[in-house]
Amino acid sequence: MLDLLSKLSGLAHNKIVEPQEIFISLPSKAGKYKSPYYGQETVWNKWFKQRNDKIILLK
Repeated sequence: MLDLLSKLSGLAHNKIVEPQEIFISLPSKAGKYKSPYYGQETVWNKWFKQRNDKIILLK
């Protein structure tokens, strides 16, 4: 997809695509969500490596 606004402003911005970085960048997390659940980062990492595959099976 073409991002015309970034072309007009001349500034390229970096999109966050890694799940851990998205989680960390959330502006207001409740106190109990300061960090991902146990094992959640492992699943995110496995998914992220295979995210472009048509079928993804994580165990």
